[in-house]
Amino acid sequence: MIWFLIVILSYTELNEPQLTKWEANTFKDKQECTLFLKTNKVVLVDSLLEKFRNKNNNNLTSFEFYCKGETLEEV
Repeated sequence: MIWFLIVILSYTELNEPQLTKWEANTFKDKQECTLFLKTNKVVLVDSLLEKFRNKNNNNLTSFEFYCKGETLEEV
């Protein structure tokens, strides 16, 4: 299993929240992901606002971070 940081983005103009996977980092477990979020929140928020504040003429109103595990399929 591999863990990712997920961001839920809410925009004024959209009825449904948008999910995005923060693919710059992956983690071996939930604890590692949570620690990364806790120790890098300011950098993450700065980057998030720079990228997503006004996406496709939609105004960001809220966001949330969470860690999600995904099972990788063997090839």
